Amino acid sequence: MPRSERSNLALTPHQTKPEQTLDAIFDNEVASLKHGVFNLGFIGVRNTAEGRRFADWWSARTYQLCWADVENGLFTDQKWINFAPIFFDDVSIIKSSRHNVATWNLTTRRMTGSFASGFEVDGEPLGFYHFTGFDSGAHRIMAIKNAAASPAVQELISWYEGEIAVADRDPISEWPWAFGRFSDGTPIEPGHRRLYRDHSDLQRAFPQPYDAGTERSSYLGWCKSEGSDAIPSCSGKRCPQDAEIASPQHASVAADGASPLPPDAVAEGRQGIARSGKNGVEARRPGRIREAPARAARVRL
Repeated sequence: MPRSERSNLALTPHQTKPEQTLDAIFDNEVASLKHGVFNLGFIGVRNTAEGRRFADWWSARTYQLCWADVENGLFTDQKWINFAPIFFDDVSIIKSSRHNVATWNLTTRRMTGSFASGFEVDGEPLGFYHFTGFDSGAHRIMAIKNAAASPAVQELISWYEGEIAVADRDPISEWPWAFGRFSDGTPIEPGHRRLYRDHSDLQRAFPQPYDAGTERSSYLGWCKSEGSDAIPSCSGKRCPQDAEIASPQHASVAADGASPLPPDAVAEGRQGIARSGKNGVEARRPGRIREAPARAARVRL
């Protein structure tokens, strides 16, 4: 990778050669259009002024917009990197077929060899292979579809499956995800996250959203008392798969104790309305939460 050694950024694309069948185009090229041209299982950033400028830009975008929302053009931290070769200078795109080998490009690459003799891709030593999708079984399915005739691919995947099977038996694998529940153990639903993410007044009123606290002083308490229209599961009704959840036009907020807003401050607009007062954060609440007619958020459970 001689050029990448002099570059500010180094990226590997998902595909480096055009697909030849319509099925593969949908599986791989269309998927890259949805999720990003470059694969972020690998990225190189040099500690230069331009590299740091990139890191600052990427950090800002992912802080606010690191969502898996393909329908609205977003996919986590990855799709933003489509802009990297345009916004920044000296970006190396590594097109060698031996790097970032994965199920989505095995249709255009030939992998041979074994652990005993060494693996090769299109006649060159394997640089690195991208292992992903093993929890769901998708990796094995796509490897069979795209490289069933390659003993090398099947040997490498079988080895990796054996390695992660050992990790699955480790007691630490049974530990629950720390950010999957509120502090009282209540599961956090996708709707909880989306509502909090989309409304700055809620973020100001409840700067510690994971803390269940008391009913009136926590985000969870607000969801149970005020947010049931936006999040059905707050009132004991579980959201159906792919449920359409309307975003509230004016979200009312109540909190005890010191107000996170300065005295008499008012935050209003698309994000909702919250006013600080002597009893904490109060809200202009004309009855129930009113739904915004112009936008709805898809929530996948």
